[in-house]
Amino acid sequence: PAVGLSSKSLADLAGSAFRRQTNIMSVIIDDAAYAQEGSKVYAGNLSWETDDQQLSELFAQYGTVVSATVERSRGGRSMGYGLVTFASAADATYSIESLDEQDFGGRKIRVRLDRGPTAAKTKAPRAADAEPRDKVVEPLKVFVMNLNFDTTDEELSAHCAAHGTVTSIELLTRGRNNRPSGSAIVEFGAEEDAKAAIASLEGSELGGRPLRVREYYTA
Repeated sequence: PAVGLSSKSLADLAGSAFRRQTNIMSVIIDDAAYAQEGSKVYAGNLSWETDDQQLSELFAQYGTVVSATVERSRGGRSMGYGLVTFASAADATYSIESLDEQDFGGRKIRVRLDRGPTAAKTKAPRAADAEPRDKVVEPLKVFVMNLNFDTTDEELSAHCAAHGTVTSIELLTRGRNNRPSGSAIVEFGAEEDAKAAIASLEGSELGGRPLRVREYYTA
């Protein structure tokens, strides 16, 4: 014989099924909103004092911010950049158009779409460390990276002069607008001075940023 269900039992089953369907729809909608392609923004050249809340408050003026994080080293020190995720790609684009090269915390910040993990690209420099045969080291020159965009020729020359006679400074730029690239070529009067500079200046601070210094070579 068929087993009958009371009207209350049927209502409970229907209600349970509806709740499950509603929860699934909610997850799908939320994921679509927060994982929209092109909704994550990179904010660079941040002051060392900028924290997550300040970053979030800045970008919240231009759209709905899902998360804002200042990237930090293992020791907890700011790495000078952060990642901001918006609820929509349109908000992300608006923030880029509005904030790129604007003053924040005493610096001109750089804002662009986040390009995602660069793990695949980081393997290439390891091969370059072996000084490939098609690259020639210029013994008098030193390549300096991670410069503050406001650093001048005179400031960099004075920073390097403690290790020898600096004969020229070339601050590198990029793009048609000649925007600072944060790197430079420093030429010394003697090879031993260049070597001393590489050994001593790596990790030293200038303009609030730790410098990266290595040999300069050409293809």
